[in-house]
Amino acid sequence: MTFEQAWNVVKMPIYHGTSTKYLPDIMREGLKPTATIPDVHARQLIEEFDYDEDDDDFWSQLYSYGVRDRLKHPADYAVAAAGHWSRTMMRDNPLTYDALMDSKDKRFDEDNLPVILEMPGGTWEEEAIDGWEDDPIGYSGFGDDEWVKTQNTIPPERIKVFAQANPDMTVGQFIEMMQNRSKEMGLHGDF
Repeated sequence: MTFEQAWNVVKMPIYHGTSTKYLPDIMREGLKPTATIPDVHARQLIEEFDYDEDDDDFWSQLYSYGVRDRLKHPADYAVAAAGHWSRTMMRDNPLTYDALMDSKDKRFDEDNLPVILEMPGGTWEEEAIDGWEDDPIGYSGFGDDEWVKTQNTIPPERIKVFAQANPDMTVGQFIEMMQNRSKEMGLHGDF
């Protein structure tokens, strides 16, 4: 492992998938919490962690979600944000690599390309930067990844574009690019 790979793991950046459609607003105003808690996630919190099902605040809170130390899910959600999946489909049926690869030969709209953002997240030992907190269940409800969430707006100066599809890329080429980046960086999780 190179020094750069080791440092990336130590500082634990947070990755978030979006698209170029939303990028100008994010880079001007910051990454704002816009997602309510997914139903599958809420049900698991109610059953396993004793959250109050009748608490309106519980259902209406807005979050931004990200993932530490992995690129697979941010890549999936970036493809979704670029128009290959609806938000409802994302909420109700967590994306999988197989489902994405079913559309691997489709091209992106050049005005709406997938983007992965990187933000500082701190290390395991220190408090998370910008209010990111560990999410034991994860956005998709399975809890097997390093999901984090925040109710804070992440300021634009803390956000950088980690990866973006080229206008002539297919879904499969973008996913392959992210697989290669993940391997090069020595990140966890397979695609």
